[in-house]
Amino acid sequence: GNVTDPELLGALVRTAEACRDAALAYGWVVKNVAMVGGRSRPIVVMGHSAGAHSAALIAYDGRYLARAGTNLPKPAGFIGLAGPYAFDPTTWPSTKHIFDTAQPADSARPVALVRVGAPPALLLHGSDDTTVKLYNSRDLAAALKAVGSTVETAEYAGIGHIGLVLTLAAPLRWRAPTLDAAVKFVDQVAGKSGTCGT
Repeated sequence: GNVTDPELLGALVRTAEACRDAALAYGWVVKNVAMVGGRSRPIVVMGHSAGAHSAALIAYDGRYLARAGTNLPKPAGFIGLAGPYAFDPTTWPSTKHIFDTAQPADSARPVALVRVGAPPALLLHGSDDTTVKLYNSRDLAAALKAVGSTVETAEYAGIGHIGLVLTLAAPLRWRAPTLDAAVKFVDQVAGKSGTCGT
């Protein structure tokens, strides 16, 4: 199953508010879905673009989950599609009004928040993305590897920013194996968590 979050990049909402809402949604899933039947199931957070940024903050900045509930487990994994993990959003013209409360700026940069024990990640990006540059995924992958976390990456040739998420739709799956990669990653995470089912 999945819980979706709307594209937040252009919304008139501050990053802390967006991530607070995402963390509350995560807490609801933990209590109402992941624990159904008396057994714990792993939760993988996933997003595209600004949604990937929010999901990465949930995965790599424990403050959001700490504020959302008592003893919420961290995600079992993170799947990011073309997320802006490394750029400074407090200085970028299209995002600085959203991140004007982020102090210091690194508090809004997932790449700066990775620590030992960070959940494993699958980072997917289109090679033709001119909206969120490839270095964002590459830098996050490097940060995760530096602390010993598992990270898988794929860069799909000829795919742009919106095109990447469109490859999840049945008519466009031939363009890139985005969905297959995500499903495989979730299955791997679920297996490592010792559970059957996601």
